[in-house]
Amino acid sequence: MLPVYYISTIVLLTTLTDPVSGDATTSSNACPFNSVSATYFSQYNVITTGDFSSTSDVENQTIVCGSLKSNQANYCIHIDQNNFNAKSPCLEINGALPSGGGSPNVQVGSVSVGSNPVHTLTKKGTTQYQIDQLQFNLNGGNQGATAFVDSNLPSKCAAITSGLQTLSSSLFQITPNNNATIPSGQPSPLNLNVNNVDSNGIAIFNLSGSSVLANKYVQQIQININNANCKFILINLYGTAVNFNQGNLVGSWITNLNGRAKTLWNCPQATTMNLQQNLQGALLAPNAVVQASSNIDGATAVKSLTTQSELHNPPIQFPCLAAVEKAPVSTLSSTTPKATTTSTVAPTTTTSTTNFTYFILQKRMQNVHGSQSLIIVLYARERYRILSERLQCQRRRRPPLKPPLHQLLLQQQQRLLLLQV
Repeated sequence: MLPVYYISTIVLLTTLTDPVSGDATTSSNACPFNSVSATYFSQYNVITTGDFSSTSDVENQTIVCGSLKSNQANYCIHIDQNNFNAKSPCLEINGALPSGGGSPNVQVGSVSVGSNPVHTLTKKGTTQYQIDQLQFNLNGGNQGATAFVDSNLPSKCAAITSGLQTLSSSLFQITPNNNATIPSGQPSPLNLNVNNVDSNGIAIFNLSGSSVLANKYVQQIQININNANCKFILINLYGTAVNFNQGNLVGSWITNLNGRAKTLWNCPQATTMNLQQNLQGALLAPNAVVQASSNIDGATAVKSLTTQSELHNPPIQFPCLAAVEKAPVSTLSSTTPKATTTSTVAPTTTTSTTNFTYFILQKRMQNVHGSQSLIIVLYARERYRILSERLQCQRRRRPPLKPPLHQLLLQQQQRLLLLQV
């Protein structure tokens, strides 16, 4: 039996916003996309938590948290330079660059690289910057675009990687509210029939990846909107190997730019993907090594991606992100290379604070199965927040109040560590 104060606390905490992540913990009707991870996903055209190789075009922003493996591609080709800060990176590369030369083009914005490994940056001209053995053509150079080292990129990539994995896993746990008609004996269309939506206007499907995208009986894949309140379609696909080699995506929803921006293919279990057909809509597969021989029309967030095909807009448009602070964007630092000079930019040491208690809560929350456990965790979370605020106030006062709040805070951390849900 829970103490009365646990219950009274939860009444006041139907929505709790974590001061570190900005994520909200709400009732079952809460928007599942209220997280900074989802905001990153809506910001970029391409996110790879590992390596990226492309010899074609990327229409919007790209972040490569591993190494760039190709020496020739075109980036940010469909961004209006009048609506984009030229000093903000449109291409971010956390890892190594390929050897052997090459000249990637960046139509709008700057290029940033991580601090490990150490890179050599040389400014060749207003629109040309050499980083290691690659010479980047920055067409926004006259507007202030440049190349620079971002010492925060490693920590940003670490946050994106873990965040996208958590987001993908949590979306997969949502109970589906719609069914599909899948052919099994005779060739015919596969229909995703949107009859129901949740309180946020989200239609959810949970299907086998092979039965949808690699089914020899599927002639075409069509999304049928039978509910006028539909704002977003989440298609969870299970299976470790997901290949798209059968059927074309058709219908007014998915072939329309607005519909593609509001469709998400979520593949949390996939470790390999081979996309031979034109995938339309956003793709979230944070654990998958992806080979694409056809275009992807939508935001793409995967472990690694190798493609010779184009990566198109639109950015994903989640139905409920208004309450979440936009993900931070790095801008030009003081380590800009000077013209005609070569300099080796050493890594910048930055100090980051790990919120130990939030980490424990995050791990425990992944295993919540009952309302009593949820109430306990939410109470502990709010208790820690209150103690943190009191400690900040105490530090501004002299002499310190009794009892020392840092001791209470430590005790609360220990309780959370032992908390079993």
